[in-house]
Amino acid sequence: MDKLNLYVQLMTAYNDFDKMAALKLEKPAMDLATKMDSKAGIADVKNVVGRIHWRLGNFDLALNYHHEAKQIFEQISDAQKVALTIRYIGQDYADGGYYPEALKHFYDALDRYKNLGDRENIGYLYELLAWVYGKQGNYVEAAKNGYISLSLFENLGDEKNIAMAASDIADYYVQLGNYSEALKYFKQSEVIYRAKGDRLNLGYNHVMVGRVYQLMDQYSKSLKHHKAALTIGRDMNDPNIAGKAFEGMAEVYKMTKEYSMALQHYLSSAELFKRWSNRRDLAKSYCFIGDCYRIVGKYKLSKAYYDSAFTLSTALASKSLLADYYHGVEALDSAMNNWSGAYFNHKKYILNRDSIFNEGSVQKMMQLKLNYEFNKKEAAVKAEQQEKNVRERNQFLFLGVIVLLILILTIVSSINKYRVAKLFAELKQKSESLEEENREKTSILNIVSHDLKAPFNKIKGLTDLMQISEDLNQTDKVQYIKYIQTSVDQGNYLINKLLDAQTVYNEAKRPFFEPTNVVKFIHDFRDTTNGYLHEKQQQLKVDIQLESDQAMIDQPMLTRILDNLVSNASKFSDKGKAIHLKVWSTDQYLNFSVRDEGPGISEEDQKVMFKKFQKLRAQPTGGESSTGLGLSIVKTITQKLNGSIHVISKLGEGTEFVVSLQEYNKPLS
Repeated sequence: MDKLNLYVQLMTAYNDFDKMAALKLEKPAMDLATKMDSKAGIADVKNVVGRIHWRLGNFDLALNYHHEAKQIFEQISDAQKVALTIRYIGQDYADGGYYPEALKHFYDALDRYKNLGDRENIGYLYELLAWVYGKQGNYVEAAKNGYISLSLFENLGDEKNIAMAASDIADYYVQLGNYSEALKYFKQSEVIYRAKGDRLNLGYNHVMVGRVYQLMDQYSKSLKHHKAALTIGRDMNDPNIAGKAFEGMAEVYKMTKEYSMALQHYLSSAELFKRWSNRRDLAKSYCFIGDCYRIVGKYKLSKAYYDSAFTLSTALASKSLLADYYHGVEALDSAMNNWSGAYFNHKKYILNRDSIFNEGSVQKMMQLKLNYEFNKKEAAVKAEQQEKNVRERNQFLFLGVIVLLILILTIVSSINKYRVAKLFAELKQKSESLEEENREKTSILNIVSHDLKAPFNKIKGLTDLMQISEDLNQTDKVQYIKYIQTSVDQGNYLINKLLDAQTVYNEAKRPFFEPTNVVKFIHDFRDTTNGYLHEKQQQLKVDIQLESDQAMIDQPMLTRILDNLVSNASKFSDKGKAIHLKVWSTDQYLNFSVRDEGPGISEEDQKVMFKKFQKLRAQPTGGESSTGLGLSIVKTITQKLNGSIHVISKLGEGTEFVVSLQEYNKPLS
């Protein structure tokens, strides 16, 4: 068995620098395993041969070997090897561009490793999941899995996998345009790769750093890193690294308008990706080549390469690749004066691009980073507290040995308990305060990066379309201007809502109650709502049942309450629906009810709907903006008036909010 293990170890070692020599050992290793009648040995040999073919880019052959190995390991009930082989199968599918199959096998392997309690491989599986999601353009999901992987490896002290996880996270920041953050994580990876002598991953790191410097217009630094990657790729006979290096240099030459050099390097990269069976990067290379031919005026060659890119992108079901394709053919159609084709492809480009980077992606990435850093800080605080507790215990024991007085030891111990309890209470209070502050900051970021960014993106998109559409008639121009004005109004609404909320939460003045004719007040309020209700052909129906028309109320505060409730009811009601405002008195209470005929509020949403920045599952029926502040403002003002608010709602049956104010017929103390 020792000799068979030696064969497997030699094949694994040769796989890093001489794959053909590794394959020559397959037959003697398999013959020995068969002679020994070792099923586990046969499966081990098949697994390592599959990995050699995977490194060579022969993914179909690799799959065959790995499936055969998996069947054997299942027969002999080796759960650890079954999980490992399923992971290998996932990598075969992933590098072959079959991402759905890759995800299926990675999640299967992840579940098995969780059952086995194998934390190292759990971290590695999260890293692989992040890699596949990144290739699909789902950068938020990629970052989520990447941070999980990085945290696990940091806890394990696994430097090699820390480097790989940090490198993956850096790549997601590149996609979002945060180059300084990306370089920080790439530098972390580079230091570890150099210390470990891992030239393969160092080569990939050079490629990615070169790409970042190219995006930052620092071309000499970019070429330096790509040439270093090319040297490593050639030394290790790795066509994938060399192909990426050629592609990176081509990008630099294209940016400096050296198009013949750019084409030469793009064609070299495409040939290497084809040898590696790297369909994703091959599709990207075809787009790059098509763009170069467009620039130099060779439109037929340009179209041919774009067609090849479209075929591969469609087969891979990659929205990011399809976005690159449509963006390229849009430019090609424009160069050929095919304006209708350019407009069609522009819309396709926007559709595929927005499905990758919706307005919430940046905010979600920021939230993932905040969570990651907060967890690290929280762990450091706990570790420091534990260390402090141990140190204090040792000090008290030392005092007990010196003094040898039980009474003094008891007193010191009680004092220690009091201090620890006090520190624990303070730490808990600070932790809860940080969590709430973090949630509110995240919510504000969400409004700025999502809700407020949306109208600005619309304005930019409309102005871009107006610039490229030279044959716009007057009607289209007026319509585009109307859309721009609507977007500006949406932005102003969000800003005013934030300012209004800030005023309500921070306002320290007491309510001012004054004698008021409630009937006249309600009718005047109804008249003020006609403007925004008219836009959706809605009507506010008033029902007043009072023992007396007069009451002591704070008119501005009550107006805010009713205005927020009525505007919410309008927002979530269909066009033409009625909104009902009822006012009535009971004992010592003045009651106000706003009822709509909308979709209703679920029980889950009712539990959290009065929190700041809390958006509910129901969506506005007319595309209106929503900050999640309205109901929080209503509750805050109601409490300032010594009142209460509750909701009556079922899904599909509309919603009714009831506000009750105490002692309405005289000033409140």
